[in-house]
Amino acid sequence: MFALKAVVDDAKSKGVKNFINLGDILYGPIAPRETYDYLLTFIECYNHFR
Repeated sequence: MFALKAVVDDAKSKGVKNFINLGDILYGPIAPRETYDYLLTFIECYNHFR
């Protein structure tokens, strides 16, 4: 979470206002629920079809 928050904060400091999720945000064992809750506070989520 520390690295993700640092990247998001950096992007915001550079003027990024919109973040779009295209999938696979919860891959891996490290804090999936915390990651999900954090990302839902500022991203738009879209399903994609394979």
